[in-house]
Amino acid sequence: MESTLDNLLNLVTLTSDRRIHALEGAHEAAVQLGELDALVARIDAALEQEREIGELDRRWNRSTGTPADPSVASPMSLLDNETDQLLTSIRDTLDAYQHGAQQGTTQQVDAAHFVSVVFPKGVGAITSLPYVQKVAAVERVLQTVNHELSHLSTAFGLVPLNDRLRTLVGEQKEAIDHEPEVLEFATVEAARLRGQHNLLEVVAIILGTFHRHADPDHARAREALLRPILAQDQELRAQDQELRAQDQELRAQDQELRAQDQELRASHSTRRSPLGIDPDILDVAQAGHSTDAPAHTGCLRAPQ
Repeated sequence: MESTLDNLLNLVTLTSDRRIHALEGAHEAAVQLGELDALVARIDAALEQEREIGELDRRWNRSTGTPADPSVASPMSLLDNETDQLLTSIRDTLDAYQHGAQQGTTQQVDAAHFVSVVFPKGVGAITSLPYVQKVAAVERVLQTVNHELSHLSTAFGLVPLNDRLRTLVGEQKEAIDHEPEVLEFATVEAARLRGQHNLLEVVAIILGTFHRHADPDHARAREALLRPILAQDQELRAQDQELRAQDQELRAQDQELRAQDQELRASHSTRRSPLGIDPDILDVAQAGHSTDAPAHTGCLRAPQ
C-alpha cells in the first residue's frame, strides 16, 4: 500500500464548491483558535487554488453545454450543435431517397453514391470530432457538395442546408479565434485531483498539529477544525448510501417481476393440452358452447 494521503485518509472526493465551503469553515475555526499561522496560510493557499479550479469547472461546463440550457452553453457550443443537426439532416434526407425510392432507380443510386462520398464512415465520424477538426472536415464536405456533387445537391433539395452550413463554418472560425484556449478534460481532471490533495494536506496538518489522543485540548481543536470538512464528507456518503439503497430496491423489484414472469410462463406451459393447443383458445371455445342449444342431427330436410 502506498503511503500517500489519498490512501491514508479515507475521505470522499468533494466537488470544488464543497471543498471551498469546507476550507472556509476550517479557516474560520483556525483563526478563532489562534496561533495557527502556518495552518491558516496553507488553507489560504488552498482556497486561492480552489477558486481557480472552480473557474476551470465552470469553463468545462460551459463548453459541454447544450442549446437546451442556454445559460450554460457557450456560443461555440451552440454553433457546434447546430452544425451537427444540419449534417444529420443532410444524411437523413439522403437516407430517405436511398431507402424510400425503388431499388435501382436513378434517385436511389444517386443518393447512395452521395452518402458514400460525403459520409463514408457515417455522419458520426464528423459530429464526434473536436471543434477545430470538425470545422476542417465540414469545409471538405462543402467543397465536395458544392462542386463534385453540386447537381445532386440541387436535385435532392440540399442547397439551403449547404448554404447554412457554410455560414456556420464562418461563424465557428470566428468563435474559435476569440475562444479561450480549448480546454481538455484531462486538464480539468488534474485540477480537481490537485484540489482534493490540497484538502487532504490541510487535514494532515491538523492531525499532525493536534495529534495527542488523550489531550482534551487537542481533541477539541481537532473537532473544531475538522468539523466543516467531515460534514461535507458525511453528507456525500449519506447521499451515496441513499442512491445505493434506491438502486438495490429497483434491482429487487426487477427480480420480483422476472420471477413473476417465469412463474406465469411455467403455469402457461403446464396448462397446454396433450395436443399442444393453447388453453386460452380452449377456454374461449368452451365458453362459446352452450348445452341448451339444440343438438345437430346431421340430417337435411327434403324440399317440399
